[in-house]
Amino acid sequence: MDLKNHQASEAAKERAARASLNLAKLKLENPLHYAMLNAEACAYVSHNYKDAIAAAIANIFPSHQLFDLPTQGLLVTLLAFPEMLEDDLAVLDDLLYVLSSHSPLREQGAYFRIIQDEKGERRELALPLSPDDWQGQSGLMVGPFADEDAAEHWLDLHLATYPQLVFDITHSQGRIYCDVFRLQASFL
Repeated sequence: MDLKNHQASEAAKERAARASLNLAKLKLENPLHYAMLNAEACAYVSHNYKDAIAAAIANIFPSHQLFDLPTQGLLVTLLAFPEMLEDDLAVLDDLLYVLSSHSPLREQGAYFRIIQDEKGERRELALPLSPDDWQGQSGLMVGPFADEDAAEHWLDLHLATYPQLVFDITHSQGRIYCDVFRLQASFL
């Protein structure tokens, strides 16, 4: 990994400062740690398929190093170094869509979406949570539902109990889901 001309991002500088790390020293002495600090999220994926999705991304982007960051939720964050540029993200979008469209992900109701919110833009390739398994979690898709009436019925059952959550019926690849999220105060 040639880091000679790489310039650390502001986000990487902030991460290093919080951890009391010297980026210039890391660049020379521990290039892998330097790359991890400079890596940026490229996709959020289901735990079950993290390795297969990461392998597919690595195959398309051999000059990028991938890292995974487990989260407390149902997803794993995949980080890429160097950060993916706009053209890379367009290729990544196509790849994630294709992966979500084929077995075994398709058979399990996988969805791919690009989310734009107060945190910025992010890509998600994940398996939904089944309606019977949902217990008030947010930041995920529930489904798929047999039809829009079934999704609306499920939504009606939970809307009053969880007033802090927003429920949005959405379609992806011919399937019906309910997107469950918290509306941030900045959007109110």
